[in-house]
Parts: sequence; structure tokens; C-alpha cells
Amino acid sequence: MGIEISNLSFGYDNDYILKNVNLSINKGYVYSLLGKNGVGKTTLMKLILGIKDFSSGEIHIDERNLKTMKRAGISKKIAYVPQSADSKVDMKVIDYVLSGRNPYVGLFDKPTQKDYHLSESALKESGAYHLRDKQFGNLSGGEKQLVLLSRAICQDTDYIVLDEPVANLDIKNQHDVFEILNRLANEKGKGIILSVHNPNLAYKFSDFAIMLSESRVLGAGTVEEVMNESMLKKVYDMDFQLIKHNGQNLIIC
Repeated sequence: MGIEISNLSFGYDNDYILKNVNLSINKGYVYSLLGKNGVGKTTLMKLILGIKDFSSGEIHIDERNLKTMKRAGISKKIAYVPQSADSKVDMKVIDYVLSGRNPYVGLFDKPTQKDYHLSESALKESGAYHLRDKQFGNLSGGEKQLVLLSRAICQDTDYIVLDEPVANLDIKNQHDVFEILNRLANEKGKGIILSVHNPNLAYKFSDFAIMLSESRVLGAGTVEEVMNESMLKKVYDMDFQLIKHNGQNLIIC
């Protein structure tokens, strides 16, 4: 059981953005996608979410072929946290988080008591409960990111896919988000897949790293296995040094 990606390719007119990708994503772990801009990190996530249709290959989610699944079925399995929210969103935070229950609520039905309970619990899980009654549009960037994460938690899926969730956050908020993701993986058993630019954050908080370069996966494995100086140089085309400081591994360039 898990997300199995087999011989996956995607492109336009033989110009491949991703080619022959093979990956296994299991529940209970944090997976970081690393690579330069434009290597296909966001594309890979959208293929997993069924937003884009791949050229060849297969994706199975808990042994079900993605191409046979309906949108609501995918949304009950995988939640998505984008880089930023629609700036036109005009509703209270609690109502925005509650919208994570949409895959479970019929078109003419109202949210149940369970749906409301999950939305409240999700805000507490992310540490954003104090924002409950604020207008989403009035929040800071860091606060919005916590609410987006709350919405994904409220969706109650086995997997969460996040597109650069800490890109616009300060150091404190970056660490807070990663600690929440670790908790969701380690304590709740969710499979977490995210793209991240900072190799140190990936090394410190992730279980596995997926290294992308020139449309291909150059390496995939535990952070200790693949985030070495040689691999980082291949991926980013620059020199890195891996050092130990106060018992922790640090990547410097």
C-alpha cells in the first residue's frame, strides 16, 4: 500500500518535463522533492494529484490506478496545499478550513457535526485555532499557510502534497510547519510529499529525499543516502560541503 509511480513520463511534443520516473511513497514518512527551478517538482505533484494527465506510465494509490479514480475519490486520498491561496478568498478562517470537507459533502447537503469537529481539530493541530474567527484575506502570509495546512488536515486524507509550503515564511514559521508535518507523518501515519528549496530543512526534517535534475530522478532514498556532496552538486550544479555541528549535519555552499 502506498503511492507507486512506474515509468512515468510527461511532456509536450517529445519535450519531456519528466521522463521515466519510478518512485514509491509510503505512509508515515516525509518525502522532500529537491532540484532547481523548472526541473518538474510541481509537475510531478500535479500528476500525483490527477490535475495533469501523464504521457505514459502509471500511478497507483493504495493499489488503485489513478486513471480509474474520480476526482472526489482522489480528494479523499490526497490533500493539496498550494504555495499560496487565492487572494480573492473572502470568508472566515473556520469556514475556509471547513471547505476541506467538500469531497465528503453532497452538493445539496450541509456539513455534519463530524465535519465541524474535524475543522476545529485541524486548526488546533496546526496551532492556528486563535485565527478561527478572523477573515482569511486579512491574515499574514505565515498565518495563511497555517490555515491552508489546516484545511488539508481537515480533509482527513492518507497523503498530503505541499508545493513549497515554506517558501515565503520566516525561519520560525518554516520550522513550525515542518514540525507539524513531522507530527502528521510520525503520529498520524500520513504520507507527506513536499517540494523545498532549502537542503538543510529537507535534511533535518525529512525521512526521504527525491533529487530531480534534467527531467529525471537522479536519486531517491533516505536523506543520509542521497543528500551527499556529490549528489547535491549534480542536482544544483554547484559545490556543497556536508559538516557536523553540535551533533547535527549541516549543508553549506
